[in-house]
Amino acid sequence: METSSDKLLLLEYGDCLHNISEVYFSLNRTEKTLEYLKASLNVYRKLNNTSRLAKGARSMGSIYYSNEMYEQALESYFEVLKYYRSAKNDDIYIVYLNIGATYFTLNEFEKGVRFLKLAEKECLFALETNPSNSVVRKVLSIVYYNKAYYFHSIMEDEKAYLSYLHKSIDVLENLYTPESDAPLLKLHRLYGEKGEFNQAYKYLTLHQNIHDSLFNIEKTTQINELEYQYATYKQQQENELKKRKTELKYWMALSGMLFLLIIILIVLNRQKNKTKKVQLEKQGLVVKGIQLESQINVKDKTLSKKEKELKNLATKIIEKDKSIGKLQDYVNKVNTSLMDKVKHLNINELLMNTRKSIEIEKDRKEFLLSIEQVSIPFFKKLDNEYEGLTKHQKRLAALVKHGFTAKEISIIFNISPKAAQTGKYRLKKKLNLTAEQDLEEFIMNY
Repeated sequence: METSSDKLLLLEYGDCLHNISEVYFSLNRTEKTLEYLKASLNVYRKLNNTSRLAKGARSMGSIYYSNEMYEQALESYFEVLKYYRSAKNDDIYIVYLNIGATYFTLNEFEKGVRFLKLAEKECLFALETNPSNSVVRKVLSIVYYNKAYYFHSIMEDEKAYLSYLHKSIDVLENLYTPESDAPLLKLHRLYGEKGEFNQAYKYLTLHQNIHDSLFNIEKTTQINELEYQYATYKQQQENELKKRKTELKYWMALSGMLFLLIIILIVLNRQKNKTKKVQLEKQGLVVKGIQLESQINVKDKTLSKKEKELKNLATKIIEKDKSIGKLQDYVNKVNTSLMDKVKHLNINELLMNTRKSIEIEKDRKEFLLSIEQVSIPFFKKLDNEYEGLTKHQKRLAALVKHGFTAKEISIIFNISPKAAQTGKYRLKKKLNLTAEQDLEEFIMNY
């Protein structure tokens, strides 16, 4: 018998699988998205969690529809409908609309109209309770627009077509939304074909006003973002300038003091012999040499520290890559076992690995940024001596110079080992090396 803690752990595991599917969806990996969605649904079915089952099935329906897998989309939408009816969900009208639109896509118009009517009925009922609900109005506008298409293209009933186009606009009550764009344009063309040019001009003007309003909102947002970015950049530049001025004043004062000290020593010792004068000059040079040596030591320590951080970050990326592999092994193990045995797997470790692994892309970006900062002189030398090197090839050369193997490079770049070897071969050609010359040895000594 499962305890409450077992169920909570299993629910967290299902949510973990669902989150992984969202990561793959953001990467446009449809097959992997569906794979992990199905796995999460299996967990939710075991727990009989209808709210999460409805959410997962609705996501699957949308993915199937966007990939033109309409039969599978219908199956998913009907599964959502079953859960919504069971839970008496208030926004069931969205599911009716999805099913109706999918039937239209499959040219099953009678079935599609039946579900559009159900969506219309639920929307009108919802508006009786809350007339200001803009979400319901947008959905109802889409329902009316689909019915207008049905009467125009299938039934060839121009009167009903015109009526539903008007309903599609009127229900929005002057909301500036993309949903009103298409109906307004069709009304403009319809009245133009009838010769009712005043009406045609009215809807064209309204369409243009809405379009301009949406455009202005978008542009205003973009301008605000640009202004914020510019202000941030300007502040950073001002802070950097202040820092440089402070440093410059410090070094100027120090240099002035040293120079004044040398002049005083020269004046006081002018009467001494030439040997003593040379010794004093040497002492001045020694002081400068010590300062330069100190600066060089500081820079060497900073560079050494950055290279150490670079190595640690690379190790972290490689370990996270291993964690992703381990995560895949765990998920495969769960998928091939009976669901009633899931609790016996080390799910806690799987969840920890999942949270740790999904940040790997951030680590890769941080690593590549660090390797560029450390390799600035190296990159300048390459640009001066070799034309046409890409950013990727310069990064690859820097990794080779820091002693990374082809396998480690493939993990850092998120490519296959074979692709890493191919990249090294192309880099070798760009560097005009012969077949006998070793790329690693050449870059190490470069």
